[in-house]
Amino acid sequence: MRKTVTEIDPQDLYLKQALRIAIDHGITIYDALFIAQALNRKAALVTSDKEQCEIASKHGIKCIYIE
Repeated sequence: MRKTVTEIDPQDLYLKQALRIAIDHGITIYDALFIAQALNRKAALVTSDKEQCEIASKHGIKCIYIE
């Protein structure tokens, strides 16, 4: 059986960066928080939001788009 670990970060760790991403790209702060978290964790982003995936890719994040 495979074990996984789930970590929950407080959003204030990423809020300033997420706000900048949201303003620069005209997206919600909610969507931008996921991008900022992926940036800081050097992690891939999995999303069904095509625009969010495109913006994440522009920031150098590996994005996995699910239709």
